[in-house]
Amino acid sequence: MIRKPARRAAFRPHMEALESVCLLSTMPTSLVHQAVPVHVQPLAVHITTLAGNAAGQANLPRQVGVGAPASLALRGPLTIDGTVYRGATVTGKVNNTTFPPGGNLVIRVQRSTMNLTFIQTDSSHANYLITGGTGQFAGAVGSGTFLIRMGTSSSTHGAWSQPYRINFA
Repeated sequence: MIRKPARRAAFRPHMEALESVCLLSTMPTSLVHQAVPVHVQPLAVHITTLAGNAAGQANLPRQVGVGAPASLALRGPLTIDGTVYRGATVTGKVNNTTFPPGGNLVIRVQRSTMNLTFIQTDSSHANYLITGGTGQFAGAVGSGTFLIRMGTSSSTHGAWSQPYRINFA
């Protein structure tokens, strides 16, 4: 005998009767688990502080398109969390064609790095945010302001260079 496929009825949600549900209130108290107290250790967050000066050059290589970020290569003594690092280097990119101007910096001391993002608030000030790091600066957080001083720019064979100095307050 050949059966015709059954016609599907519209989906209707099925409700279970209350009698088929096991209510916790009817269970013996020996089966109900007690809450276990848990000691939660608060996460220690250390705010990193920066101070000092770094000076060097902002460079834009020859034949780079309009709006390309300039490369920064700076060096100088920086104080990080009270420790003075005389050989600190600061590298990064700054884009002055966006509004507001901003960029990224990487501070290198010994075998550790610290990453910063910044936005200029006017032609000589910027707000920065520490976004992490490696080595002794792993998990670094913090924020602050630095002062920007730029010298007279020069151009040689289409490449642009400008003295650049930042002072972390």
